[in-house]
Amino acid sequence: MADQVPGFPEISEWPLFPSMPLSIGNFGIYRDPGPHCTMYVDLVDSDGTVFNFFFDRFLGRLCFGSIDNDQESAFLKKGSRIQTEVFAIIKELCDGRDEYKDIQSRLELARTYV
Repeated sequence: MADQVPGFPEISEWPLFPSMPLSIGNFGIYRDPGPHCTMYVDLVDSDGTVFNFFFDRFLGRLCFGSIDNDQESAFLKKGSRIQTEVFAIIKELCDGRDEYKDIQSRLELARTYV
């Protein structure tokens, strides 16, 4: 599943390719005390498959994984297909929607590490 960078697993491809279109299922903040909390965003495909993502609390990088299973978590590899697609999908889903402004700000921070 993941390519290895010393100490930090990365993922280059979707573990299961989603059926388009995707939508935002759940999102929110968890696990860490504020103000720099880990934010998660669940994307749901047209078949109902949930793809869990989160923004790392230390650098703000976008990661694949679940809040329930940290051992499956991995950074999205720079320049990879999944990274390019997920950034574009989240941006498109959030553009102009006030309820997603927190996701938009995290996505902009994550772009600094791309």
